[in-house]
Amino acid sequence: MGKGFLESVQGKSRRIRFVRGVDTASDVARDLAVRHGFEPSTDLAEALADPAVQALVLVTPHSLHRDQVVACARAGKPAFCEKPLALTTADARIMLAACARASVVLGAGHNRRWWPAIRELKRVIDSGALGQILHVEGHSSNENSNKVPAKMTTYNNNYNQREFDAI
Repeated sequence: MGKGFLESVQGKSRRIRFVRGVDTASDVARDLAVRHGFEPSTDLAEALADPAVQALVLVTPHSLHRDQVVACARAGKPAFCEKPLALTTADARIMLAACARASVVLGAGHNRRWWPAIRELKRVIDSGALGQILHVEGHSSNENSNKVPAKMTTYNNNYNQREFDAI
């Protein structure tokens, strides 16, 4: 259930408040619910049916994203899906189409795309100044490098793949 995501927001934001948490491990959901004041659940369908849930934050295994986003769309609930949005282009298109049909917002958790260095990289790539991009090698050394939690300094595919977002 995205404990880090939950703890970075719950009780700190005036705009976002988690009212239900879903985890297949009932003890995890229950323990976090007690600490953070929300309803625990082990079933996504319960969250989708709950009128108190206005939108969903999906911090789940990548292989579940497509079906979960489509379920959110069918329930008429916006979703914020942590990276990567999908494992294939086809899955991403299915997710986008489901949300478009339901007129719900789908957000993707690639927060680095808004960092000044990444925005400038995107601008340069889009301008064609670098020609056709044939190979990309990413390194996370930028204006936010010293703000990365120590536990994230080891190699992690999900952490380093964000550089590809600029392309």
